[in-house]
Amino acid sequence: MASFKIFFFVPLIVFFILLSIFLLFSSFSKEVPLLHQPQQYPELSFIKTNTRLSFTDYQNYFGALAKKKGADYAFNVLKFAQFPVRTDVHLLAHAIGNVLYKQKGADGISICTEDFQYGCSHAIVINLFWDKGIKALPHIVKACEKAPGNGAYAHCFHGMGHGVLDYSRYKLEDAINLCSQAGKIGSSGMIYTECVGGSVMEMMSGFGNPGEWNIQSSKYLLANDPLSPCDQPYMPLDVRPICYVYLSPHLFDASGAGWNDPNTNLFGKAFALCDLIPASDPASHTSCIGGLGKELPGISNNHDIRTYNNITIEQTAKIYSWCKMAGNQTDTETCINYALGALSWNGENSYQALLKLCEVVTEQPYKDYCYNNLVSQADTYNKDETYKNSLCKDLPGEYQNSCKESLLTSTHTSSGNQPVLNR
Repeated sequence: MASFKIFFFVPLIVFFILLSIFLLFSSFSKEVPLLHQPQQYPELSFIKTNTRLSFTDYQNYFGALAKKKGADYAFNVLKFAQFPVRTDVHLLAHAIGNVLYKQKGADGISICTEDFQYGCSHAIVINLFWDKGIKALPHIVKACEKAPGNGAYAHCFHGMGHGVLDYSRYKLEDAINLCSQAGKIGSSGMIYTECVGGSVMEMMSGFGNPGEWNIQSSKYLLANDPLSPCDQPYMPLDVRPICYVYLSPHLFDASGAGWNDPNTNLFGKAFALCDLIPASDPASHTSCIGGLGKELPGISNNHDIRTYNNITIEQTAKIYSWCKMAGNQTDTETCINYALGALSWNGENSYQALLKLCEVVTEQPYKDYCYNNLVSQADTYNKDETYKNSLCKDLPGEYQNSCKESLLTSTHTSSGNQPVLNR
């Protein structure tokens, strides 16, 4: 009888143990976010093999995918897709965000993330503005308050600026006036500033309405004045610095270097254009140099904003060599600072990318400047002590103690003049 019980119950016990293990691991697999399982997306093979699609084709494809399988699914596919070089995934995120707005309205912003440099939240507020016009401003302020991410609030109003210029039919003076009105609704001064910055950036490309942009852009991007529209009388003095931050693609083009596929040997000429700004406006000069610096990480990796966390030493060495084309020490340091800001993306990216930039900055005083500003950015954008301790341990030995003193006492303030950087 005893042997029968053993014969019967031991296999039964083993069965339940194996069943429990199976169920345990099954539950784990269900909890793994789809973002960690790119093999689950059959669309990736199609995108990889169809390399001759135009940008408009990609926009239509991702818009249709978002309609069919949901915007969140389409964003996951976009995160892993392999595109030809210099494909603008930020603008593709706009295309998905447009569908998300149709599906969920302003509430769709709650599922937006910092991925693709806030292309999702940009699309939500742009659509809100198109739907409701000036009456949308209070709704946009509320929507932006819900946007997740360290820099999401400011990025949201930057996105609104894109929509404001589109709504204004690319008449920049009207857009600035609407941004001013928006600034009076919210409690943050950054609403007005970031809105103007977004409008200026939209003037660089005309993505929202290429036809209208083709009609109006020549009135603002003047062939005989590379600093226009930032130096024009209709541009208020208090937003000229943010204007220069986003004038950078035009400055690269005006210098002859180009922006999308540039001749990097001519970057010095682009930096030199900032010297045309009157000495009486040093803030604008700093923003002009910094605006060019913020573009350099993207240029180093063919404008693929998804890969900043995987940037290589070879790429950061290029960034540093380009920053030195700014000329003097102050401008070179400003360029380094804004390049750090672009790599950090308001604390959303890993600090390892920033370390790789500072690692190649071996000359003084730039080496000290780079590491000190790296620490400043960590202090500004990340309050987690575990993160800060990890960062300090990863710094070269001579910077570890000062890093701990700065980050753990919370007395350190950034020495750079950095706006919240947006795409």
